[in-house]
Amino acid sequence: MALVIIGGLIVLSVAINAILYSEIAHDNHRPNPLRTMPVGAIGWTQNSISSRVYNITLQSQVEIRAVVHAALNDPRGALAYMREHFPDPIRVFDSGANGTLSIDNRRLAIYRMVVPSSTQIPVRVLTREQAGQALLRDPDTANAQAASAALHRRYTTRDGGYSIILRGPEGARISDGCFTDSPFMTADTVCPCMYREL
Repeated sequence: MALVIIGGLIVLSVAINAILYSEIAHDNHRPNPLRTMPVGAIGWTQNSISSRVYNITLQSQVEIRAVVHAALNDPRGALAYMREHFPDPIRVFDSGANGTLSIDNRRLAIYRMVVPSSTQIPVRVLTREQAGQALLRDPDTANAQAASAALHRRYTTRDGGYSIILRGPEGARISDGCFTDSPFMTADTVCPCMYREL
């Protein structure tokens, strides 16, 4: 009887650990570190992004323009809005010469448009291989070569991750600074990041 109880506790302990550490690194079987970084210290891997992003609260694709407007006009502040509607940390990796780059380029673009570049945001630090695996549809069956190819396909930046183009009829280049002439903004909004029409 005691062995059955001990066995049950061991199984329960393993199940709890599996739930707590569900995001396991594929190459070393340890949780990926979660920390914060200044949003302005993170670059983009892509040259351009879609104008739509998945909002976890609404469980649907939404226009980035609408998200920026809502975040900048939220009475709790833009960071509180982002934490509620886009709670997952930005996945980043060390690219070497270009520094820390993101594979979550649309969410990073929103952060860069709604908070000052010194604002600390949550990030999940990945290795290059983990970043490539995260981009695959079935990362559990991926090998190192497939992960490398996936990251290589995403790595389309032309300026080392400094800026990114928002595709669509109101095309915009997003980088650092301030953009008061943005079609994303209305007369009553103030934005801490840079925007210029293409």
